[in-house]
Amino acid sequence: MAETNAGSPQLDRRHWMLAVAAGMASFLDSGAIISVGLGLALWKESFGLDVWTVGVLGSTLTLFIAVGALTGGRVADLFGRGRVFSLTILLYAAAAVAVALAPNSTVLVVGVILIGMAAGADLPTSIAVLSERAPAGTQGRLVAFTHVMWTAGVVFATSLGFAVSTLGTLGIRLIFTTLAVLAVATFAFRTFYTPFRQLEVESDARHTATGVDPLRALPLRTLFRDRTFRFPWNRHTA
Repeated sequence: MAETNAGSPQLDRRHWMLAVAAGMASFLDSGAIISVGLGLALWKESFGLDVWTVGVLGSTLTLFIAVGALTGGRVADLFGRGRVFSLTILLYAAAAVAVALAPNSTVLVVGVILIGMAAGADLPTSIAVLSERAPAGTQGRLVAFTHVMWTAGVVFATSLGFAVSTLGTLGIRLIFTTLAVLAVATFAFRTFYTPFRQLEVESDARHTATGVDPLRALPLRTLFRDRTFRFPWNRHTA
């Protein structure tokens, strides 16, 4: 691994491309939140939704993002982070298509729920994959970049909303179609970009050399009992 003059590991193009691939979880997540907010009034008129259903749509996405985030890490541990890293984004794409083409409120609500679950599960998985494959001492920079992409998703969805504001319900359908296309493109990028496999091999070699198993899941209670996790700022001073 190349190092900078200061002695810290040097990031190359592969690492930043992986940061983009992982950051698309944040980009699409925030994009969906903004897009659902833009669509509420139009869906209310188009589908004749009552106040209760509008309230459900307005809160369901955020709720199921939280549910997905709480369960996604464990699912990734069980079925493989690389696999879940790719498949959650496909579920997002399918759900976005369902919202775009929804013929009634039932399909609309189910689509929003699935978008939330997929986006929520993708967030911890993408950050875990990024952290595992990044050189030691660089994870903070790369993970911080994914938060920048969250903001980019907000700006993108808001700008798209302005662009299609005169199209009514068709405009919202176009927004979710665009999100679905971006999700499919992200799936292809994550799955078929060869350098990502090279980073995985390098990561496995590093962990083997240090005797660390990156796939070993820790019980939740360990986060509260182990001083390393409770006081991470002291880990290098012990």
